[in-house]
Order: sequence, then C-alpha cells, then structure tokens
Amino acid sequence: MQNVISELRNVIDKTQGEIKSSGLPEIYGNPKYIHLLFHHLISNALKFCKNDTPPRISINSQRTVDHQWQISVKDNGIGIEKTLKPFEKINPKDGHNGTGMGLTICRKIAEDHSGTIIAQSNPEGKTVFILTLPKKTGPVTQVTQQTKSIQFIFFFYATRSLPSVFNTLGNRILFSL
Repeated sequence: MQNVISELRNVIDKTQGEIKSSGLPEIYGNPKYIHLLFHHLISNALKFCKNDTPPRISINSQRTVDHQWQISVKDNGIGIEKTLKPFEKINPKDGHNGTGMGLTICRKIAEDHSGTIIAQSNPEGKTVFILTLPKKTGPVTQVTQQTKSIQFIFFFYATRSLPSVFNTLGNRILFSL
C-alpha cells in the first residue's frame, strides 16, 4: 500500500487529499496485480473528488464469517450512479483523463485471486469499494488470459488515444506481462 501512496503522492498533495488505512492484512497473490488494483481504486478516488472538498480515503479490513478478508476503500467523492461498462467513462465531458477501464481491470484482478469486488454509492456521492479475498491461498503466479487481453487492450487504447493518461498517473499503470 505504501508503494501505491508513494506513486500517487503528487496527486494527493495537489488535491490536499488524505488517505488513512488500518488493520490491512497480508494478501497472498500476484503483487503486481494487487498493486494495480489498489492504484486504480485510490487514483479514482483522488480523481473523482468534489470540486470544493479535498478527497478523504479510508482503507480498512475485516475478516468475514467464512474466514475471508474484506477490504473496504471508502471515499467522499462524486459517487457512481450506475454500473459502468468497459471503456465507459463516468462523465466523458468532465475533463478527467482515463480510458474507462480501471474498474474493469480491478474486477478481473479480484476474480483472478478468487475474490470479488463490489461498489456501493449513495446520493451524497460517497463510494465504498468492497474487495473480498480468501484469507490465505498462497501466491497467484498466473492470471487468466482474459485479464492479459484486457491489459493489452487498455495499453493499446491508452497509448494510441489517450497518451495523457501516462502523464497523469505515471508509467506504472501497466507492467510487462
């Protein structure tokens, strides 16, 4: 988590954002993909904050009854009004850079780690992403071909159509497969 926060430090400082985390478990899985998942969730929370309110992000975890980890990423941003499809942006005219693939990638990463991710939002705009992962299953060394395909499509689309994505979030959006 510290690496993700370090990568996003400029955006956090620029938006006067605050990130608090507590009780985060050790997650067994592919570290690059877990890193990417949290990078997308936190960068979205920073990007889609209300104009007059600095972003506040809280990351916490708890064990479920069936001994899984439930990790919540809460923010005070603009919220999500509907379920987004791949390449669909929340508001394409709002000036935010991006491809609309971040949450799709998060879902595939969660699934590849035998987990789930859901989003809950309310009319005030606050959003909570709840990631549920097995407590301990050992390292995930391979990901599905579908996730690799999504990554390639995202990379192709971002580099050909939206090169500013790399200026906004840094070159660590993707990693070599």
